[in-house]
Amino acid sequence: MLDINLKQLEAFATVVEHNSFTKAAEEMYLTQSTVSAHIRGLEESLGCRLFDREAKKKIALTEEGRLAYTYAKDILTRCHRLKEAVEKNNRTSELAVGASTVAAIYLLPGMLSEFLKKSGDCRCVLKRGDSRKVMELLRSGTIQIGFVGIRPEGDEFEVCPILRDQMVIITENSPRFREMKARGVTAKELLREPVIFREEGSGSRIVADRALQRMGIRVESLNKIAEMDNPENIKSYVAGGMGVSVISAYAAADYAADGRILAFDLEEGGTYRSIYMVHEKDVNASPLEREFIRFVKEQAEQLS
Repeated sequence: MLDINLKQLEAFATVVEHNSFTKAAEEMYLTQSTVSAHIRGLEESLGCRLFDREAKKKIALTEEGRLAYTYAKDILTRCHRLKEAVEKNNRTSELAVGASTVAAIYLLPGMLSEFLKKSGDCRCVLKRGDSRKVMELLRSGTIQIGFVGIRPEGDEFEVCPILRDQMVIITENSPRFREMKARGVTAKELLREPVIFREEGSGSRIVADRALQRMGIRVESLNKIAEMDNPENIKSYVAGGMGVSVISAYAAADYAADGRILAFDLEEGGTYRSIYMVHEKDVNASPLEREFIRFVKEQAEQLS
């Protein structure tokens, strides 16, 4: 039977990290003699010396000490995660979600409304920002689930595409632009008009800028007359004749359907991007979060 305890491992790891028995004792609110006793007990249990007491340096680990520290740190980290998971599970049911503009305005209202009706006693906190801001909120732990218009780099989160969206150029519905649509004009011709941009950092802006780059169009060369963070405002100003804009077809659908604006392909064959759901690895998610993730995936299958 192992007679190693967590307090011994914590004392050992704290001494190593502070390179001092005194500082470790202060950190743990223990006496230095108690810290030393914990480490002696750990050495006795393992049958080896963890520190080279003959070394000239203040603290020096033996080979066995270096190996023990690796395992001790892993065990302590797992214990902290267990405690956080249980505390999280016991808290009032709350779903913290972040979404970039298109997802927040056009995708999530229906999804969240239906989910909350099904889930009973829970509440939702929804934070909105551009895709970069949503990723910052995820990394800081402010939210647990995010919806963004660009695929995040790295593998620290689970990433699931939930909606395929097209980027289009929108114009006012006037005789001049109807004639241009009939002629099948290119994006290069349309972008000679005054342009209303989405804000930098939004998924829509990043995808649009990349498409323009592929087409050999320099963003700096365009006649930028405004920058807005809300597609509803952009559609309203475009419909009023202020200029043209590149936005999500999903966002433009209502204005295009009732004839307030015209929509043109950005590139031949279309320019597409996905809206992604991004969340912590399932092992760290609460039951409510796992339930919502499953719900969104089911809804995404119906949308595809």
